[in-house]
Amino acid sequence: MPWKDLFAKTCCVVTDGENANTGNRNSLWASLDAQRQQMGDKLPLIKIWCGAHRSDLAFGSVSKTIPEARSVIRDAVALATFFHTSGVRTKELDDIGRSHGLKVLRIPKYFEVRWTEFSYRLLSSILFSWQAIVKYLQLSEVSDSSAKAYLSTWTDKTKLQKVCL
Repeated sequence: MPWKDLFAKTCCVVTDGENANTGNRNSLWASLDAQRQQMGDKLPLIKIWCGAHRSDLAFGSVSKTIPEARSVIRDAVALATFFHTSGVRTKELDDIGRSHGLKVLRIPKYFEVRWTEFSYRLLSSILFSWQAIVKYLQLSEVSDSSAKAYLSTWTDKTKLQKVCL
């Protein structure tokens, strides 16, 4: 079907919130409105900003501006970095989990996916692997000074309640 015929039958367009799509002057939305006017179509084109992209941006904003959310994310990213910077630590965590019959999920790397999905995967993997992580931090407390700080953070009841929330 030629573009002109297809566009004449189009009533709406859904895009992400990128300025290239939603801006007032040279965006996709503005270009489509201009084409609509050139065709003499009097019906407006309904333009929708994708709900998933909108909620992702909103959660990103919340996690930066609300101190409790910012703290939870910061601590979770720090713990992920602690394990990702050492293949030995990651292997030892897996070994401790296996030897104690505890499940361990892979902790995602920073920004592998959209912010909301990354945050969810990060916190879920930490909570799912929490027993093995705590056991690892307890056993390595003597040899690794940073493990003591992580152990304190990740055994704090208030912190865990916030992470679960």
